Amino acid sequence: MKLIREEEIEIQNRLNAGDGTALELLFHRYYNDLCRYLIIFLKDENVAKNIVQDLFLYLWENHVNIDFKKSLESYLYQACRFNALLYIRNENRHEKSHEKIRNTSTEESSDVSSELEVKELNRIINEAIDLLPDRCRQIFNLSRSRGLSYHEIATQLEISVSAVDNQVNIAIKRIKRHIGFYYANVFIACFLLGKL
Repeated sequence: MKLIREEEIEIQNRLNAGDGTALELLFHRYYNDLCRYLIIFLKDENVAKNIVQDLFLYLWENHVNIDFKKSLESYLYQACRFNALLYIRNENRHEKSHEKIRNTSTEESSDVSSELEVKELNRIINEAIDLLPDRCRQIFNLSRSRGLSYHEIATQLEISVSAVDNQVNIAIKRIKRHIGFYYANVFIACFLLGKL
């Protein structure tokens, strides 16, 4: 059952205010449909459920900042799809899922779409990095692009390790804020894999 826009706005306001019943309402209304959608896409029920559960966890942890610019339903489906694409991309990196990717891509257009989304993600991440303050960007790039440890960066720039840690954390927060929910999980995964 779809929500009309007024109901979506009310739910968003309640969610922003920390009303757990609003999240519970969304969960009961959309959880099964989102899982079915991802099961078709991923052919893996457990992964699909994990992605959907992570989405609802994210909604709760970030309830103050959630803004459904379009429709709530569209937001949920797009977020699930994007995180499913991230999962596929990460599986591909580990060379475990070449066959799984072929099975999930029923049309050539979905492959093209995935490639375009990855390019768009990289563009948005680079844009977010470019918007960082100079020192913060320098430290972040030394850490992620050049792969230097915090200690190596601190030695090179003649600052403390805690200052390096602080600047990297500031960079991560600003980048996450810039790219929004759809890309936040991708960024975290790339960060953890050291690919940025």
